[in-house]
Amino acid sequence: MTHPKISPELIARAAALSTPELCDGMEPFRAMHYEIKPLVGDRVVGQAFTADLPMGSSKLAARMIDEAGAGDILVLAGRGDCRGSLWGDYKSLCASLKKIGGVVIDGALRDIAGCREIGLPVFARAVVCGAVKKSDYGALGVTVSCGGVSVRPGDLIAGDANGVVVLPYEEEELAKILDRAEKKKAAQEEKERKLLSAEI
Repeated sequence: MTHPKISPELIARAAALSTPELCDGMEPFRAMHYEIKPLVGDRVVGQAFTADLPMGSSKLAARMIDEAGAGDILVLAGRGDCRGSLWGDYKSLCASLKKIGGVVIDGALRDIAGCREIGLPVFARAVVCGAVKKSDYGALGVTVSCGGVSVRPGDLIAGDANGVVVLPYEEEELAKILDRAEKKKAAQEEKERKLLSAEI
């Protein structure tokens, strides 16, 4: 399953900015709900490979790993249901071996100690003990709502300690966002430089 490809140069530019800086370049900004936070690692930047999991489905989550590409960010749209986990250490191991870039879950994670040992970045709402029922209900590679934000296959996902933002895969629009963000970052750094030099 494929999605529109963003140039490595644009992805690298986005990776050089924090999520607050990226938000500064968006009008309006598209940030996921604040409860979706880094539970393993603290940084992801890559294109979205999506799954709509309205009733939970660990089978579909496993299929994502097989079908996603290296560097992709798996986006599991679980509607915020944290009664059972959609992800655990075995899936993290499989995903890391496939060079997946990270995981963003509108739902819960389990096996957090094992996940941290593996090191694949995982953003989620909560840590729980139990898993959801194994089923194939849902869909892969579709537009989803994750943390209150629409995510299309191929959209650029950026996450850090501040949260997760979604940027469009259309390169012209993405470049404009990055231009604005970089300009505001440079202006802020210049203000800080002047402030510090005045104090000295």
